[in-house]
Amino acid sequence: MMRIPWLAWSFIPGLNWAAWLHAAILTRVPMYGALAVAYAVPYVFMLWTRALSWRILLLTWGLGILHTQLLKGEINRRLAALSDAFKAC
Repeated sequence: MMRIPWLAWSFIPGLNWAAWLHAAILTRVPMYGALAVAYAVPYVFMLWTRALSWRILLLTWGLGILHTQLLKGEINRRLAALSDAFKAC
């Protein structure tokens, strides 16, 4: 079974923070929630100031994709372990 849906969020510009939020909800790891907040801050700031910066958007989007790719193995292992534990119950 592929555990990719959480990862798909990272490829949508402006929603890469949602990948971390999704991972945090699925795995219940607070660090992923903190990463969601960290990646959401630039977008919230841009919405609040109504000043869209394409550089910030592209930079955070690119970093978000890279970051999710680097940690996807760890997150998928956690998801598999949770899935196996759930099946054992």
